[in-house]
Amino acid sequence: MRWLPLSRAEKRLLSALLQGAHLKAHRSLDGEKLHKLHIGEHGQTEIIADALVERLLEREFICSNMKFPVASYVLTEAGRLKGSSLVQNAFSPVTSHL
Repeated sequence: MRWLPLSRAEKRLLSALLQGAHLKAHRSLDGEKLHKLHIGEHGQTEIIADALVERLLEREFICSNMKFPVASYVLTEAGRLKGSSLVQNAFSPVTSHL
């Protein structure tokens, strides 16, 4: 499934993660989940569609640490490689190698 072309939204999210943004799943006590992309040092956030996160998980470009109430997603090696082809002069953020 990794070989399928990426959507514009998938490319944008992978690029943001590669450039240092943080993707987190915030859960409420009721079990509701909200994915937020945390961008930069100014506390800027953007809500990310669940389906987009699920597609990147299925393609094994990201993985989660499964924490409650806030799970963090990190790029896998496959995601890092795919993302680096999208971003010019990308730097590698401090992430786990999986």
